[in-house]
Amino acid sequence: MSDQGSTRFSEELEPSLVRAILPPQAQQQYAQGKVSKEFLAPFAESLLHLSKAYVQCEAWRSISRREAQAYALYYLQVNLPKFVRLIRELPSSLRSQPLRVLDYGCGPGTGSMALLSQALQIQSLTAFDRLRPMLDVFTDIVHALACDMRPQYTQDESTALAGIYDLILCGNVFCELEIAKKMSCFHQLCQRLSPGGALVILEPALQETADALVRMRDAFVGEPGEYAVIFPCTHHNPCPLLSSNRGPAWCHATLSWEAPQLVRQLDELTGFGKHRLKYSALIVQRGAIPVGGSRVITEPERTKRGVECMACSASGYERLIIPKKSAPRHLASFDLAPSLPDVPSI
Repeated sequence: MSDQGSTRFSEELEPSLVRAILPPQAQQQYAQGKVSKEFLAPFAESLLHLSKAYVQCEAWRSISRREAQAYALYYLQVNLPKFVRLIRELPSSLRSQPLRVLDYGCGPGTGSMALLSQALQIQSLTAFDRLRPMLDVFTDIVHALACDMRPQYTQDESTALAGIYDLILCGNVFCELEIAKKMSCFHQLCQRLSPGGALVILEPALQETADALVRMRDAFVGEPGEYAVIFPCTHHNPCPLLSSNRGPAWCHATLSWEAPQLVRQLDELTGFGKHRLKYSALIVQRGAIPVGGSRVITEPERTKRGVECMACSASGYERLIIPKKSAPRHLASFDLAPSLPDVPSI
């Protein structure tokens, strides 16, 4: 889908969330420009509770319907652009074929909505979450969108993992798992991939969660097998951030965005500030090889010498200086660095 198509979907999403979650009077207020604090305060309170558990990477063993709705109103919109960024990194072979999809730990359907926003062909969609209120809210949102998506909802993990999938989405799941469970879950999901299939993992950008994801990646690439990490890593070597003794391997990226109306209002009530979106991620593909080249890790800076950034490649973690005449107009963290012979590293 074009950027315009993705933008249209984003513009349609929040009104659909309003129809699915807020009462009629609040819907009328939204249509007029702003929902009153009376209606949003209970959701803000739920967000503060959920955020505390999220930051501490605690598993949500139970959740109320109100909390699931609050999560959808806010975090679905916050995390959607991150998933969209990752989906655009999928090989064209996947983006152009009907897909059997597993949305593992789906929550209110953020990953699935990202697929919908990019107009990917969905042959089947299994939506797994242990929390029934999340699945109920997912269902409400699908109905409000009046879209063609027909998820098969399940709380049974064994049912979800019985299928073979071309694409598995996994958003903010591994941060809730104990260390021993992370690799077990990772292997289980990889084993459910079809030939050429991909596992997309989105995680918080906290130092601890990013570092844990990198360590899981290093343990994975050290094993023989038919899977390759294709994003953000461009190589199979041990992560340079871990081997350089720099402390936690804080491999993460930042997205610029314009927060929708309800996100801005909930930011005011909670004290959050989602002006820029940060995330860590991993994409694994069965039967693939690393993409090669260098991946921009830090936010590029325009200097007198050109564009400077830290980048990761098979040769290590290095500072790149891209001369002004060779620098792309737009370059962001997690983009591939330009493949130019005259780009020096220091």
